[in-house]
Amino acid sequence: MPRRRPYVINLYDDQTSSVNPLSAETAALEAHDSLLRPLSPARSRSDVIAERLAEQIVGGRLSPGAKLPSEQEMMQAMGVSRTVVREAVARCEPGVS
Repeated sequence: MPRRRPYVINLYDDQTSSVNPLSAETAALEAHDSLLRPLSPARSRSDVIAERLAEQIVGGRLSPGAKLPSEQEMMQAMGVSRTVVREAVARCEPGVS
Protein backbone atom coordinates (compact mmCIF):
# COMPACT_ATOMS: atom_id res chain seq x y z
CA MET A 1 0.00 0.00 0.00
CA PRO A 2 1.53 3.37 -0.97
CA ARG A 3 2.30 5.84 1.80
CA ARG A 4 0.12 8.91 1.91
CA ARG A 5 1.83 12.25 2.01
CA PRO A 6 0.46 14.67 4.57
CA TYR A 7 -1.20 17.82 3.34
CA VAL A 8 1.18 20.76 3.47
CA ILE A 9 0.16 24.40 3.57
CA ASN A 10 2.73 26.63 1.95
CA LEU A 11 2.68 30.31 2.80
CA TYR A 12 4.91 32.69 0.98
CA ASP A 13 6.48 35.82 2.38
CA ASP A 14 5.30 38.77 0.25
CA GLN A 15 8.75 40.35 0.11
CA THR A 16 11.01 37.40 -0.56
CA SER A 17 8.67 34.85 -2.16
CA SER A 18 10.20 32.11 -0.07
CA VAL A 19 8.42 29.62 2.12
CA ASN A 20 8.17 30.69 5.74
CA PRO A 21 8.02 27.44 7.75
CA LEU A 22 6.88 29.13 10.96
CA SER A 23 3.96 30.80 9.20
CA ALA A 24 3.02 27.53 7.52
CA GLU A 25 3.05 25.73 10.85
CA THR A 26 0.98 28.47 12.48
CA ALA A 27 -1.52 28.40 9.62
CA ALA A 28 -1.81 24.63 9.87
CA LEU A 29 -2.50 24.85 13.60
CA GLU A 30 -5.10 27.58 13.09
CA ALA A 31 -6.82 25.56 10.36
CA HIS A 32 -6.81 22.51 12.62
CA ASP A 33 -8.25 24.52 15.55
CA SER A 34 -11.00 26.09 13.44
CA LEU A 35 -11.95 22.71 12.02
CA LEU A 36 -12.11 20.96 15.38
CA ARG A 37 -14.03 23.57 17.36
CA PRO A 38 -17.48 22.77 18.77
CA LEU A 39 -20.39 23.21 16.41
CA SER A 40 -22.92 25.88 17.16
CA PRO A 41 -26.34 24.44 17.89
CA ALA A 42 -28.47 24.12 14.80
CA ARG A 43 -31.69 26.08 14.79
CA SER A 44 -34.79 24.18 13.84
CA ARG A 45 -37.05 25.44 11.08
CA SER A 46 -39.88 25.90 13.55
CA ASP A 47 -37.60 28.13 15.67
CA VAL A 48 -36.83 30.31 12.65
CA ILE A 49 -40.51 30.64 11.72
CA ALA A 50 -41.52 31.36 15.33
CA GLU A 51 -38.87 34.09 15.42
CA ARG A 52 -40.23 35.57 12.17
CA LEU A 53 -43.76 35.60 13.59
CA ALA A 54 -42.56 37.22 16.82
CA GLU A 55 -40.68 39.88 14.80
CA GLN A 56 -43.88 40.66 12.89
CA ILE A 57 -45.80 41.09 16.15
CA VAL A 58 -43.11 43.17 17.87
CA GLY A 59 -42.68 45.28 14.73
CA GLY A 60 -46.40 46.05 14.67
CA ARG A 61 -47.08 44.37 11.33
CA LEU A 62 -49.20 41.76 13.11
CA SER A 63 -51.20 42.68 16.14
CA PRO A 64 -51.40 40.19 19.02
CA GLY A 65 -54.38 37.94 18.43
CA ALA A 66 -54.55 38.80 14.70
CA LYS A 67 -55.43 36.09 12.22
CA LEU A 68 -52.33 34.48 10.70
CA PRO A 69 -52.05 33.22 7.13
CA SER A 70 -53.37 29.69 6.77
CA GLU A 71 -51.10 26.72 7.45
CA GLN A 72 -51.22 25.91 3.73
CA GLU A 73 -50.11 29.42 2.77
CA MET A 74 -47.21 29.35 5.24
CA MET A 75 -46.21 25.83 4.16
CA GLN A 76 -46.06 26.78 0.50
CA ALA A 77 -44.44 30.19 1.00
CA MET A 78 -41.73 28.88 3.34
CA GLY A 79 -41.27 25.42 1.86
CA VAL A 80 -41.84 23.55 5.12
CA SER A 81 -44.18 20.86 6.39
CA ARG A 82 -47.40 21.39 8.28
CA THR A 83 -45.78 20.04 11.44
CA VAL A 84 -43.08 22.74 11.30
CA VAL A 85 -45.70 25.48 10.88
CA ARG A 86 -47.81 24.13 13.74
CA GLU A 87 -44.81 23.91 16.08
CA ALA A 88 -43.84 27.49 15.23
CA VAL A 89 -47.34 28.84 15.87
CA ALA A 90 -47.54 26.91 19.14
CA ARG A 91 -44.28 28.52 20.31
CA CYS A 92 -45.77 31.96 19.72
CA GLU A 93 -48.83 31.30 21.87
CA PRO A 94 -48.86 32.95 25.30
CA GLY A 95 -47.43 30.75 28.03
CA VAL A 96 -45.56 28.52 25.57
CA SER A 97 -41.78 28.72 25.46
